[in-house]
Amino acid sequence: MEAGKALVIAGVQGRYSKATVGDIPKLWELFDTCIKDIKKRVGGVTYGVCHNPNHGEFDYMAGVEVPNKGDVPSNFEYIEIPPLNYAVFPHYGPVQALEQTYERIMFEWLPHSGYKVMGADFERYSEDFDVRKGTGTVEIWLPDRASVLRRWGRSRNSASMGSLHGEMRRQMPSSWPRALERSGLAAA
Repeated sequence: MEAGKALVIAGVQGRYSKATVGDIPKLWELFDTCIKDIKKRVGGVTYGVCHNPNHGEFDYMAGVEVPNKGDVPSNFEYIEIPPLNYAVFPHYGPVQALEQTYERIMFEWLPHSGYKVMGADFERYSEDFDVRKGTGTVEIWLPDRASVLRRWGRSRNSASMGSLHGEMRRQMPSSWPRALERSGLAAA
Protein backbone atom coordinates (compact mmCIF):
# COMPACT_ATOMS: atom_id res chain seq x y z
CA MET A 1 0.00 0.00 0.00
CA GLU A 2 1.36 3.39 -0.94
CA ALA A 3 0.07 6.80 0.11
CA GLY A 4 -0.70 8.83 -2.98
CA LYS A 5 -0.51 12.59 -3.10
CA ALA A 6 -3.13 14.91 -4.50
CA LEU A 7 -2.65 15.27 -8.26
CA VAL A 8 -3.96 17.55 -10.96
CA ILE A 9 -3.59 15.78 -14.31
CA ALA A 10 -3.95 17.84 -17.50
CA GLY A 11 -4.32 16.20 -20.87
CA VAL A 12 -6.58 14.93 -23.59
CA GLN A 13 -9.50 12.69 -22.89
CA GLY A 14 -11.87 10.34 -24.63
CA ARG A 15 -14.92 8.29 -23.72
CA TYR A 16 -14.52 4.54 -24.21
CA SER A 17 -16.37 1.27 -23.87
CA LYS A 18 -15.29 -2.35 -24.17
CA ALA A 19 -15.89 -2.04 -27.91
CA THR A 20 -13.68 1.06 -28.32
CA VAL A 21 -10.97 0.53 -25.69
CA GLY A 22 -8.59 -0.48 -28.50
CA ASP A 23 -8.64 3.16 -29.65
CA ILE A 24 -6.82 4.43 -26.53
CA PRO A 25 -3.39 4.26 -28.24
CA LYS A 26 -4.71 6.86 -30.74
CA LEU A 27 -5.44 9.17 -27.80
CA TRP A 28 -1.82 8.76 -26.66
CA GLU A 29 -0.61 9.57 -30.18
CA LEU A 30 -2.68 12.77 -30.09
CA PHE A 31 -1.35 13.65 -26.64
CA ASP A 32 2.24 13.06 -27.81
CA THR A 33 1.74 15.76 -30.48
CA CYS A 34 0.48 18.42 -28.04
CA ILE A 35 2.21 17.69 -24.69
CA LYS A 36 4.63 20.53 -25.41
CA ASP A 37 1.72 22.97 -25.06
CA ILE A 38 1.43 22.19 -21.34
CA LYS A 39 4.18 24.48 -20.12
CA LYS A 40 3.93 23.99 -16.35
CA ARG A 41 4.46 20.23 -16.08
CA VAL A 42 5.60 18.60 -12.84
CA GLY A 43 8.41 16.23 -13.84
CA GLY A 44 8.39 14.03 -16.91
CA VAL A 45 5.97 11.33 -15.78
CA THR A 46 2.79 10.77 -17.81
CA TYR A 47 -0.49 9.29 -16.62
CA GLY A 48 -3.33 7.27 -18.11
CA VAL A 49 -6.34 7.89 -15.85
CA CYS A 50 -9.56 5.81 -15.95
CA HIS A 51 -12.49 7.63 -14.35
CA ASN A 52 -16.16 8.57 -14.58
CA PRO A 53 -17.61 5.13 -15.35
CA ASN A 54 -21.24 5.22 -16.41
CA HIS A 55 -23.45 2.82 -18.39
CA GLY A 56 -20.59 0.63 -19.58
CA GLU A 57 -18.42 3.55 -20.66
CA PHE A 58 -15.57 5.41 -18.97
CA ASP A 59 -13.35 8.42 -19.52
CA TYR A 60 -9.67 7.85 -20.14
CA MET A 61 -7.22 10.74 -19.94
CA ALA A 62 -3.67 10.75 -21.26
CA GLY A 63 -1.90 13.50 -19.36
CA VAL A 64 0.78 14.96 -17.14
CA GLU A 65 0.80 16.41 -13.66
CA VAL A 66 0.56 20.19 -13.33
CA PRO A 67 0.95 22.25 -10.11
CA ASN A 68 -2.74 23.22 -9.96
CA LYS A 69 -5.81 23.52 -12.15
CA GLY A 70 -4.99 27.15 -12.93
CA ASP A 71 -1.97 25.85 -14.87
CA VAL A 72 -4.09 23.85 -17.32
CA PRO A 73 -4.14 25.46 -20.79
CA SER A 74 -7.66 26.19 -22.03
CA ASN A 75 -7.48 23.62 -24.83
CA PHE A 76 -6.85 20.75 -22.37
CA GLU A 77 -9.02 18.96 -19.83
CA TYR A 78 -8.02 18.06 -16.29
CA ILE A 79 -8.90 15.78 -13.42
CA GLU A 80 -8.14 16.27 -9.75
CA ILE A 81 -7.14 13.08 -7.94
CA PRO A 82 -7.39 13.20 -4.14
CA PRO A 83 -4.66 11.81 -1.88
CA LEU A 84 -5.65 8.16 -1.33
CA ASN A 85 -3.95 4.88 -0.49
CA TYR A 86 -3.06 2.75 -3.49
CA ALA A 87 -1.93 -0.73 -4.31
CA VAL A 88 0.88 -0.19 -6.82
CA PHE A 89 1.92 -2.81 -9.36
CA PRO A 90 4.90 -2.61 -11.72
CA HIS A 91 4.42 -3.66 -15.32
CA TYR A 92 7.40 -5.27 -17.02
CA GLY A 93 7.69 -5.54 -20.78
CA PRO A 94 6.08 -3.68 -23.65
CA VAL A 95 2.95 -1.63 -23.05
CA GLN A 96 1.11 -3.87 -25.50
CA ALA A 97 1.23 -6.56 -22.75
CA LEU A 98 -0.28 -4.25 -20.10
CA GLU A 99 -3.58 -6.17 -20.17
CA GLN A 100 -1.70 -9.30 -19.04
CA THR A 101 -0.45 -7.45 -15.97
CA TYR A 102 -4.01 -6.32 -15.20
CA GLU A 103 -5.17 -9.94 -15.54
CA ARG A 104 -2.52 -11.14 -13.06
CA ILE A 105 -3.64 -8.46 -10.61
CA MET A 106 -7.29 -9.40 -11.01
CA PHE A 107 -6.87 -13.22 -11.13
CA GLU A 108 -3.97 -13.79 -8.76
CA TRP A 109 -3.60 -10.89 -6.35
CA LEU A 110 -7.02 -9.32 -5.85
CA PRO A 111 -9.00 -12.46 -4.96
CA HIS A 112 -6.70 -13.20 -2.00
CA SER A 113 -5.88 -9.67 -0.89
CA GLY A 114 -9.02 -8.48 0.89
CA TYR A 115 -8.54 -5.27 -1.11
CA LYS A 116 -11.52 -3.43 -2.64
CA VAL A 117 -10.89 -1.11 -5.59
CA MET A 118 -12.85 2.17 -5.84
CA GLY A 119 -12.19 5.51 -7.48
CA ALA A 120 -10.07 6.68 -10.40
CA ASP A 121 -7.23 4.29 -11.12
CA PHE A 122 -4.26 5.22 -13.22
CA GLU A 123 -1.23 4.04 -15.09
CA ARG A 124 1.97 5.92 -14.28
CA TYR A 125 4.51 6.03 -17.13
CA SER A 126 8.08 6.90 -16.09
CA GLU A 127 10.18 9.63 -17.63
CA ASP A 128 12.14 7.00 -19.57
CA PHE A 129 9.01 5.59 -21.21
CA ASP A 130 9.39 5.48 -25.01
CA VAL A 131 5.99 6.12 -26.62
CA ARG A 132 7.11 4.92 -30.04
CA LYS A 133 8.53 1.62 -28.80
CA GLY A 134 6.01 1.13 -25.97
CA THR A 135 8.80 0.36 -23.51
CA GLY A 136 9.85 1.78 -20.15
CA THR A 137 8.61 1.64 -16.59
CA VAL A 138 4.84 1.52 -16.06
CA GLU A 139 3.03 1.24 -12.74
CA ILE A 140 -0.65 0.50 -12.19
CA TRP A 141 -2.15 2.40 -9.21
CA LEU A 142 -5.43 1.07 -7.81
CA PRO A 143 -7.18 3.17 -5.12
CA ASP A 144 -8.30 1.44 -1.94
CA ARG A 145 -12.03 1.54 -1.18
CA ALA A 146 -11.34 2.08 2.54
CA SER A 147 -9.31 5.25 1.85
CA VAL A 148 -12.07 6.58 -0.44
CA LEU A 149 -14.63 6.02 2.31
CA ARG A 150 -12.41 7.72 4.89
CA ARG A 151 -11.87 10.66 2.57
CA TRP A 152 -15.51 11.13 1.50
CA GLY A 153 -17.25 9.78 4.58
CA ARG A 154 -19.39 6.72 5.00
CA SER A 155 -22.57 8.33 3.73
CA ARG A 156 -22.88 6.01 0.75
CA ASN A 157 -25.11 3.06 1.37
CA SER A 158 -24.22 -0.42 0.21
CA ALA A 159 -26.58 -0.19 -2.77
CA SER A 160 -24.83 2.87 -4.17
CA MET A 161 -21.44 1.30 -3.45
CA GLY A 162 -22.50 -1.77 -5.42
CA SER A 163 -23.71 0.40 -8.25
CA LEU A 164 -20.41 2.28 -8.40
CA HIS A 165 -18.47 -0.97 -8.29
CA GLY A 166 -20.65 -2.31 -11.11
CA GLU A 167 -19.82 0.72 -13.21
CA MET A 168 -16.12 0.16 -12.52
CA ARG A 169 -16.50 -3.46 -13.64
CA ARG A 170 -18.10 -2.35 -16.90
CA GLN A 171 -15.14 -0.08 -17.70
CA MET A 172 -12.66 -2.95 -17.53
CA PRO A 173 -11.37 -5.00 -20.48
CA SER A 174 -13.54 -8.00 -21.29
CA SER A 175 -11.32 -10.41 -19.35
CA TRP A 176 -11.69 -8.50 -16.06
CA PRO A 177 -15.29 -9.31 -15.16
CA ARG A 178 -14.41 -13.03 -15.15
CA ALA A 179 -11.67 -12.26 -12.62
CA LEU A 180 -14.09 -10.23 -10.50
CA GLU A 181 -16.65 -13.04 -10.55
CA ARG A 182 -14.02 -15.56 -9.46
CA SER A 183 -12.83 -13.25 -6.69
CA GLY A 184 -16.32 -12.75 -5.28
CA LEU A 185 -16.18 -8.98 -5.90
CA ALA A 186 -18.75 -9.11 -8.68
CA ALA A 187 -21.51 -9.19 -6.10
CA ALA A 188 -19.99 -6.36 -4.01
